[in-house]
Amino acid sequence: NESDMNIIYEEAFRTIGANNRYIYGNASKLLVLIMYTGMRVSEACALKWSDVDLPNKSIRITSSLSKIKERSKDRQVLKNEDGTAKYKMITKSPKTGNSVREIPLPQRAIEMLEFFNAENPNHKPTDFVCLTKAGKPYEKRQVERCLTRMLSQSTCSRKDYTPHSLRHGYGSILISKGADIKLVSELLGHSDVTFTYNVYIGIFKEDKEKAIALLN
Repeated sequence: NESDMNIIYEEAFRTIGANNRYIYGNASKLLVLIMYTGMRVSEACALKWSDVDLPNKSIRITSSLSKIKERSKDRQVLKNEDGTAKYKMITKSPKTGNSVREIPLPQRAIEMLEFFNAENPNHKPTDFVCLTKAGKPYEKRQVERCLTRMLSQSTCSRKDYTPHSLRHGYGSILISKGADIKLVSELLGHSDVTFTYNVYIGIFKEDKEKAIALLN
C-alpha cells in the first residue's frame, strides 16, 4: 500500500552516526527504483545508462541480469579452491518479448537515478546504473537481504515483503487509482493482459463491490 511505500522510501535514506552514513547502502536505493518503476529485480540489476533518458523522464528495459554456474566446454561445473561452484553474472534478453518496454518515471524514481549518477558521475553508457560501493552490479540475493533488513527495522505493516512485492505494489496502486489494465500490463512487461487481470483480480473485485454499494 502507499503508506508502506512511503515508509520504505524514507527507510532507504535513514542515516547513522555523526557523518550521516546511510545504513543500508546503495541496494536500498535500487529497491526504491523497483518500487516506483515496477521493474523485475533482474531488470533493475541489468539497467545500463544507455537505457536511461533523464531529460525525457523515462527508462527502457532491454535486458536482465542473472547469476549462473560456470561450466567447462564439456558442461562440467567449475569449482573454486574450496570446492564450491564458480558463478558468473550474465546479461540476457528479458523474460518475454513484451518485457522490452519503455517506462515513464515518477519523481521518486528520478531521484534514485540521480543518486546513482552522483555515485558514479564518470559513468559510460555501457555501465550498469545500480552498483555496489565496490563498483559491481547487484545480485538478486543481495537486494533481497537488504529489503529484509529494512523491513525488520521499519514500521511497515508487513515484514515479509520481497522485491517482487514492491513490483506488485506498483501495479496495485496504479490500478486502484484508475489506470487502464492494458496500460499497467504493458508497464509491467506481462505476457498478456489476461495474466495481469488474474494477478490483480482482488482489486477489481473490491472496485465492483464499491460500485454496487453506490446503488444502496
